[in-house]
Amino acid sequence: MADGKEVFADDEDLVDFIKKEKENWDLKGQKSRLHLRADGKVHFTYVRRVIRAAAAAGVNEVIFVSLWSRSS
Repeated sequence: MADGKEVFADDEDLVDFIKKEKENWDLKGQKSRLHLRADGKVHFTYVRRVIRAAAAAGVNEVIFVSLWSRSS
């Protein structure tokens, strides 16, 4: 499982990572899902890239949580 600190060189690298994780889930008989979490500082462009990479890797179920933080 990714720790949230993984850096990917490009979108293809991200797709490859997700495909490998999906294969592991499939071997265990688990449904492949992407749990994606972002705070208010993350531009949606990056979120969209991850969702598209997941779709390209065959993961079609995305659980997305946006963390809201109050500005001081």
